[in-house]
Amino acid sequence: MKKTDITSIVVGKLNKGTIDLYRNKVKIGELNLNTSVYRVNSSYVVENHRIYVLEKEPEVIKQFVFDCDLGWC
Repeated sequence: MKKTDITSIVVGKLNKGTIDLYRNKVKIGELNLNTSVYRVNSSYVVENHRIYVLEKEPEVIKQFVFDCDLGWC
């Protein structure tokens, strides 16, 4: 899994006792103001007060075309 830092694009909105965290207008988690504990969706992680999105590594394409021996390439 690849971790990408998205802290600078996360928006926080104050809510009763929490700060709701949004990425592209979609709620991804919250920060509890009483306990200072982050809760984020499963595809995100918080480390050292930075927010990361977890993404699958792209597949490496080893061969672009298959079955060229059939004469259509």
